[in-house]
Amino acid sequence: NMKKSVEQDKANNKVETILPAYVGSGEISKNQSNKSHSHHVEDAENVQLIVVKDTKTLSHLVNLQDVNNNLQTIKLTDEGPLLSQSAAASLDITRGSEINVTNTSFKRAKVKVKAIVRNLIGSNIYMTERCYERLFNGENSKLLKHNALILRLRGGDNNKIKYADNVSERDGVLAVMNITRMKHAFSFDLMNAVVALIVTLAAGLALAVLFTLASTNISERTREMATLKVLGFYRREVHSYVHKEMLTLTVIGIAVGLPLGRLIAGLLTSALRMPSLYFEVEVAPLSYCIAGVATLIFALIVQWATNPALDRIDPVSSLKSVE
Repeated sequence: NMKKSVEQDKANNKVETILPAYVGSGEISKNQSNKSHSHHVEDAENVQLIVVKDTKTLSHLVNLQDVNNNLQTIKLTDEGPLLSQSAAASLDITRGSEINVTNTSFKRAKVKVKAIVRNLIGSNIYMTERCYERLFNGENSKLLKHNALILRLRGGDNNKIKYADNVSERDGVLAVMNITRMKHAFSFDLMNAVVALIVTLAAGLALAVLFTLASTNISERTREMATLKVLGFYRREVHSYVHKEMLTLTVIGIAVGLPLGRLIAGLLTSALRMPSLYFEVEVAPLSYCIAGVATLIFALIVQWATNPALDRIDPVSSLKSVE
């Protein structure tokens, strides 16, 4: 008996929590009852149907956070199912939406979504046994056999992965889904390297643009700078006269660019919708600070690099030249 085997592992401090559950493949679709069905192809999403009896233990194993209520923890009740964020986003389902749920036996039921829960990896729909019984008449939850165990393991990541590999080799086990292994698989080391390369190229582009604008500004205002020198302005005052304008424009660019960049990032990631995967845009305040400070540093570097060009302006020859 698999459950007894896992309970023995719990006694040996390898497993912390055990939750029997019914897990099956299913399908959800947005209810189109109020629309014409003629020539209409219904959009559907494959989900993993998770039915449990002990909702209190589930709350300890799965962090169910309501995305429509500031990620407040929500409990699974008999009122209705909880749908994961990735599945909801792919079908534009919101809290209170009426959806069609098809179970493993291809029986279909109509239900109202109680809440959308935060879940970045996997498309799950959580139900209590009573809710499942109410939806799928004739399939009494008392006869619904638990075919899965949801476990919380003890130890570090390596120990958890080794234990999952060990369990997968035991008799009676069809499949093991290891969240720790999935977390490592979706660490996106290659993507992080690509992002680092893009950030580096963007920084180089910003530096090049600032330098080009500064050089163009100086070349087009040569007579103005020459006039300042003739009037007796010191070299540092001439530098300050030009650089103050550029610094002001840089600050305005930072103020406009940071929120605009956040908006564009959100639009791009929303276009990257993939089955069982939800891209969440989360920018730390420190990242905004680093971007702003880096841009200001680039502006100061450009000012330092263009100072010799200002110093080389000859007042006499510049004023004699014909525009």
